[in-house]
Order: sequence, then C-alpha cells, then structure tokens
Amino acid sequence: MKRMKVLALVLAFALATMGGAYALWSDTLTVKETVKTGIVDLKWASVKMVDPDPNYTGYDGDVYGTDDNRDGLDTMDPGNPNDNKNVASFQAAIKSDGGNDIVSNRDTLELTLTNGYPGYQEYVDATIKNVGTVPVKLDYSISGKPGWLEVAFYNPETGEVFEDLVGKQVDPDQELKVRIVNRVLNNAPQNVNRTFEIKLTGIQWNAYNWADQLPNEITFPRQDNFPYPADED
Repeated sequence: MKRMKVLALVLAFALATMGGAYALWSDTLTVKETVKTGIVDLKWASVKMVDPDPNYTGYDGDVYGTDDNRDGLDTMDPGNPNDNKNVASFQAAIKSDGGNDIVSNRDTLELTLTNGYPGYQEYVDATIKNVGTVPVKLDYSISGKPGWLEVAFYNPETGEVFEDLVGKQVDPDQELKVRIVNRVLNNAPQNVNRTFEIKLTGIQWNAYNWADQLPNEITFPRQDNFPYPADED
C-alpha cells in the first residue's frame, strides 16, 4: 500500500513536469496613451483711444480741446484749411460676458460714435491675441454698423492696409496690432449716436479654406512630413 502511494506521488510530479514543458509562455503588453485636445481662442487684448469723451456737447463745452494740450481734437483730411475742433468722439471697450468658459470671453469690441458728422474720421488701436494653443485664421463679424459709417483696418506698426482681416493668421501666444479707422459718410443723418460691435472668430488654420470637409477618419497612404529612415541590415 505504501508503495502504491509513492508511485502515485511520483506520477503526479511527472505529469506536472510534462504540463510545464508543453505550456506556452505569455506576457501582457499595455500601451497607455494620454490625449489632450487643443484650444482655439482669440481675444481683444488692449485698446487705445485717440478721441474719447468728453467731446464738445454745446456752447458750454471747449470746442478746441479737452485740456491744455488740446487732446481730443477731431482728425481732419489733409489740406483742409479749417481749424481742428473737439466736436465728436469715438470710443472703444472690450466686452466680457462674465462667463467662466475655458476660452476667453473678451472677443467682442464695442465701438461708440458720439455726435458724429459727415467727414468725421477717427481711429482706435487694438490688439488681437491668440491665447489658445492652436494657430488660427481670423474671421470676424460687425453688428450694428450703419451704412453711412465706413470702417477699415490696417497695421499701425508696418503700415500694411488690410483689405480684410479675414484669413490673417495668428499663432499661439502671438498678437496682431490693428488700427480700426472709421469715417462718417456724407449721407449720415443728423442727431444720431451709434454703437456697433466687432466680434472675433478663430478658425483652425488647417481647416481654413479646405476644399471639402475635413475627413473624419485616418487616411492611407500617409503623406507624413518626416518618415523614419529605412532599417539598415
């Protein structure tokens, strides 16, 4: 009986050894990826006004300026022989909707013309800044601007006149200086003060003017800019 128990034990060890010999080795490879999407975000960063309030509002005001330096005098066309006077004003303010979104809520510039008259022209300097993490192409909309008010843009640092701000690219943490010039046209009505807004929109640079909608899948064959070199034997 004792001999049978020993043989059974030996057989069990033998079978266990054979099972180990025929077992397949295996391991688990885990790939962990972290993906964080970028942010498209433009904002008005600063504003400088050259003809703000107070303006001349009647015979009790100072039509020749707001202080001893005659600051605030309206700009006139070159060659106009008449005196510069402080009649109108052109103000700007960055609007905030007070939200707590991840993107900036300072993307609307409010401009106010007060006591304007035909021929009045003035400007404000502003900065458009990309505070996101993705290069963007500029787009914008103007709401509330009457047809008798002309608005144009140019770069005060380079003198470049922008035919349009649309399509201008601003890279992350970069900014674009813009001078916003207005002129009241001859068909303007009397006794009208007007406030209008310029709202910025950023378009992801590689989606701008794309012939078709961006594909929503991985496309092959790839056209990678920097393919790996061929393996050496």
